Formats: sequence, structure tokens, C-alpha cells
Amino acid sequence: MKSTPIEVLPSKQMQADVVTDLSLLSMAQVAQLSGVSVTELSGLVDYGVLIPVAPDSKPWAFKAACVMTLQRAEALRQDLVLDGHSFALAVMLLNQITGLEVLLYNTRAELCKCRDEVLIDRHSG
Repeated sequence: MKSTPIEVLPSKQMQADVVTDLSLLSMAQVAQLSGVSVTELSGLVDYGVLIPVAPDSKPWAFKAACVMTLQRAEALRQDLVLDGHSFALAVMLLNQITGLEVLLYNTRAELCKCRDEVLIDRHSG
């Protein structure tokens, strides 16, 4: 199944039923939804912090999941008055945190599944 860029949403609201992790967004859409300028997004791509789905082809498209990370980083930048390099570091660290949260969630789900299977085996044996 191939994802295609969606139209720009009328507001910055990220609704799970509208924008999913499988959705692809243009740079302009990411900028609009995240509050980060297109110039800054280009800089993040240059730093290797924000990676387009197909980096060698233009126009770039990005996974919709990056918007939440960029919104969090933008809030940190405004609260802590971060410069460009610190902002890029914040994006990178938030990406790592998100990845670890997903890994933890999946590990817990697998652990629960295994525990349930053991309990079923004990009761049926």
C-alpha cells in the first residue's frame, strides 16, 4: 500500500483518524502543523535529524509521526530559548525517546501475551 501526501489540514490539530503514522506530509504541511519553518526543517534535514521518506527525491515527503516530535521540540525551544543547534539536538533526543517508548510498549505487550499464554497452559494442563 503506497501512501500519498494528504492535503493541508485547516488547523494544527493532529487527529489520529485524519493523520496516521502511515500518512506522508509535504515539507509545507509539516511546517504548518508543527510550527517549525520550512527553512528550519531544511536545516534539520541537513543535520540528519529529520529524514525524508525518500531523501534522494524531491519534493520531500515526511512521515506524519514527525509532527508530534517537532511540536514538542518547538515548545521546548520557546520555553528554553534554544538556538538552532540545541533545537536540532532536542529533536534528535525526542526521536530517540519516542523510539524507546515504542520499544517499551511493544515489549510490555509481548510480555503480557506470553504471561497470558502461560496462565492458559497452566489452567488447561
